[in-house]
Amino acid sequence: MSASHSDKIQDNLGRLLMVGFHGPEPDRHLGRMIDDFGVGGVILFRRNIEGPDQLRKLTGEIQEIARDAGYSEPLLIGIDQEGGMVNRITDGVALSPGNMALGALRDQEATRTVGRIVGNELASLGVNMNFAPVLDLVRDTDNHLGTRCFGEDPELAGQLGSQYARGLADSGVIPVGKHFLGYDGSTTDPHLELPVNPLPRGDLESSLEPFKIARDQVGGIMSAHIVLEAYDDHPVTLSGTVIKDLLRERIGFTGPVVTDCLEMGAIERKYGTGEAAVKAVKAGNDLLIVSHHEEKQVEALEALKEALAGGQLSRGRIKRGLGRLSTVKPDFDEGPRPRFSLEDDKNALARYAGKAITPVKQTKLPISPEEDLLLVVPQISGRSLSEVQDEETTVVSPGDYLKSMGYSPDEIIYDSSLANSEKILESSEDRDRVVILVLDPEDVPRKLLGELAQLPPRVLLVGVEKPWGLEELPNEELLLTYGHTESSLRGLALVLAGEVIPEGVSPVEL
Repeated sequence: MSASHSDKIQDNLGRLLMVGFHGPEPDRHLGRMIDDFGVGGVILFRRNIEGPDQLRKLTGEIQEIARDAGYSEPLLIGIDQEGGMVNRITDGVALSPGNMALGALRDQEATRTVGRIVGNELASLGVNMNFAPVLDLVRDTDNHLGTRCFGEDPELAGQLGSQYARGLADSGVIPVGKHFLGYDGSTTDPHLELPVNPLPRGDLESSLEPFKIARDQVGGIMSAHIVLEAYDDHPVTLSGTVIKDLLRERIGFTGPVVTDCLEMGAIERKYGTGEAAVKAVKAGNDLLIVSHHEEKQVEALEALKEALAGGQLSRGRIKRGLGRLSTVKPDFDEGPRPRFSLEDDKNALARYAGKAITPVKQTKLPISPEEDLLLVVPQISGRSLSEVQDEETTVVSPGDYLKSMGYSPDEIIYDSSLANSEKILESSEDRDRVVILVLDPEDVPRKLLGELAQLPPRVLLVGVEKPWGLEELPNEELLLTYGHTESSLRGLALVLAGEVIPEGVSPVEL
């Protein structure tokens, strides 16, 4: 063991860092971070994942590197597997419909089961920390979180967040609630710029509530890159006032506080990774995420080392952070990884997603297999609805699921340019039923919907992303799914076929 490695282990500073790397297998970069710097965790992204078998092998190899480096506890291996629009693992797992769909379902036991399904699958793949659930509220329709939230009601968000966290923990996965204290007062995406929440202290009380309710169920809480003007001019991640006064004292949270990535534009552009790392630890964060670049990770670690040597950080502060992290660490000898039935998981999540679908306007369902059905469905071409969402290239359609149930729908694909609107009109004329899936109300002009309304077939509009703005469109029938993962689309097919009754109540004001 090198002297450098020995010094890092002695100070244990590396244990305060969770790092990302590039590629589907451990590389020199990751090996250096573990062996030379003794980092405490690894965060995985879609760039690291090719499939379930590869991921199991990868996480096993990561932990083997840690064993060989002398670790007495496993590395934390974290991921953003929220369900809905944010999933790093997409193959070989069942994707949940997302928080807003669960908010519409309003079923605490179902939400715990969804968390348990997600957690069991993650645990089987060697992932032991999930950066979920999102506990932010939705105050503004332009907020970048959108359907990642349970809704706008603090008690509902807290109760469902608690149950989702319990489900993850049931499976041995550490739930990390986020983002404290809420992006709900801003529309700025912290991946790009530093958001500012201008709300007065009184209005922030509702944002605190979900974290209060879920406090004892989450293993960690992630701090947000947002300035709360009512408290100070620092982002929460770097604010001792907010973390100590609000999170520790007001809420009474005693577990580890985790930063969002310190390479995000909200932090990196103003502070730089090194300075931000020191300020984050001083403010009360216990685990710092630096997701991408080796040089930034080294910069953070060197800055912490210098701050410790120079007295800016005390050994007592480092010891307290390490102590909190140790309370959530799993054991190396925790037994065999759990197994799961992918088919059973997918079926369960599809039924929950179907029950969560919200009928906003009168709908005439089910649709008979004998009806002449046209599906008008959107193409996502490299479109990402948020900076945290991976870009997708896919067609959003329940068509294959309907075909498996004996239906024979025709299908027209459109993109946001809607260049084939005349073809849509022509193809709709002699149908019994037309179902139009919409990602954004701006994607389907009022003129086209008005013209379709003049034709004989019944036209059902289905909002498959954010729910706002659709109720005002000129159509007689409207359903909301709050997402378009496989479970949501399968759930939609079950609803259209009458096999599941949609019971959802929108958790946001439409």
